[in-house]
Amino acid sequence: MPIVCIRADHFDDDVIDLYEHSFSDIEKVPISNLERAMGHGAVLDVFRDGDVLIGFTYCFIDGDRMFFIYFATSPEVRGRGYGKRILRIIREKYSDK
Repeated sequence: MPIVCIRADHFDDDVIDLYEHSFSDIEKVPISNLERAMGHGAVLDVFRDGDVLIGFTYCFIDGDRMFFIYFATSPEVRGRGYGKRILRIIREKYSDK
């Protein structure tokens, strides 16, 4: 199955779990702050292969620039080329950035 990229309007439980386990306490911002920024330049894209969470990106968009804040892939799929595929999808989706 191909990877599907979904622009999310909030963090689902499985994305929160991946976020919590992928970054150290010093790197994390409260989810409520991240969600509050969504719609004000922050974008959460969630990547799935069927029902399986592959990963997510959380970025800020400012005009023609895009800044990656968080990029995580699920531990179960690491080393299988999914990160590379996600980056390719992001480049295509936001080719104007």
